[in-house]
Amino acid sequence: MPFPTSPQSLYHNLLSITSIPSAIDYYFDSPRALHSTRSFNLLISLALRSASFASARRLFTAMQAESIPPNMETWKLHVRWFVRTGKWNDAWKRALEISGNSNKPIPLPLWLELFGSQKRGALRHWVITDRKPNVQAGPAAYSGHDIHLDAGLENGEQSRMKDDENSTPCFRKRLVPRPCQSFYAVQLSRYRALMQVSPLLTPSDQVQILPRTVLIITQIMYQVGQSSLALSTALSYLESLPPRIRRCDRRRILDLVNSHLSMATRHRKQGLKQHFAQRRILWKFLHARPDLAPSSTTLFLLLGSLRGCRRSGTLAMQCLQLFEKRWGPHVQSSLVRRRVASLALKEGRLDIVAAMIRLESRCRAFTDALPRTVYTSRRGPWRTLFSRRGAENRRWHIIVERYRRRVMLKSDS
Repeated sequence: MPFPTSPQSLYHNLLSITSIPSAIDYYFDSPRALHSTRSFNLLISLALRSASFASARRLFTAMQAESIPPNMETWKLHVRWFVRTGKWNDAWKRALEISGNSNKPIPLPLWLELFGSQKRGALRHWVITDRKPNVQAGPAAYSGHDIHLDAGLENGEQSRMKDDENSTPCFRKRLVPRPCQSFYAVQLSRYRALMQVSPLLTPSDQVQILPRTVLIITQIMYQVGQSSLALSTALSYLESLPPRIRRCDRRRILDLVNSHLSMATRHRKQGLKQHFAQRRILWKFLHARPDLAPSSTTLFLLLGSLRGCRRSGTLAMQCLQLFEKRWGPHVQSSLVRRRVASLALKEGRLDIVAAMIRLESRCRAFTDALPRTVYTSRRGPWRTLFSRRGAENRRWHIIVERYRRRVMLKSDS
């Protein structure tokens, strides 16, 4: 890695470090004169993405100590940090402070961050569960209930807890996730409060509304039980868009469509009923925007509803062939092939499983032979930097092993 000579070169070096702790250590070892708002924002966003809330707090403190001026992205990350750590009221106060006063509307990027929620399972605390063996209990009564010790564990930080050698009794301690607040009631009250101060959401400002804005708003509508309003809002937004859509906006619009496929039918039992309900929603979106084409993620979500069917593998293969015939081979991906293979294993269609495994091997060989894209002037998209290839390889390995065992059992019989 070349030695950084400018804030820009330091930022590019950070992009090539995969470990977040290593990136933070490398950053603080570099000269302070090379530190910038852009590089601090990059590290903070990575820390929040991996639920390293203590690291994010350290970066915010260092940024203030070095007198690095914040920008809107920094304020947005600060609000996100409050929301992810379960401090929504502090996030609300921070957003009002940034906007200047309570009479001024909250800036749109901060307003969207307030729709977030606490990161489930990321915040943990120590819990005393039971008494260690061979220790005599003292006069302090132990009722058998869990004792929650939250001191020193603010914002996900974990403090070491040592037993006092002279005290009895001595208990076992373990880290468990912090419980989230009452989901529906809290989300409903926050939704109402935020909609009362919504900025730039009038019909005359439709051009300024991004697909991500509609995505976040409709997701919270589903969470508070307003599914019909969420669907009609998304359809109205698509119909109001201009005839020609930019390529980057097209991807975000597909994310909006895919979100509705997963949220609108999440409470239904898996099977053909849920599958065709998802298809009807998809046809509504395609009717509103005929120039849209489903992506591999769209097909992946549709195939997930077939898990409750007896002929899951056969139906999944038919659905894949239908989508390929209508929209081309781009609707197929490693995730789609893995889901078809998994559903075929459930049904016992080993021929479909073998076909998907062979196709996956050919596609991987072709992809590995292509030159890799190197981002030099700007950061690449998160979906490229964090491709989750390791998790996908593990899932494919499980399917291949299950397929081999089935083939061996079939040959032995």
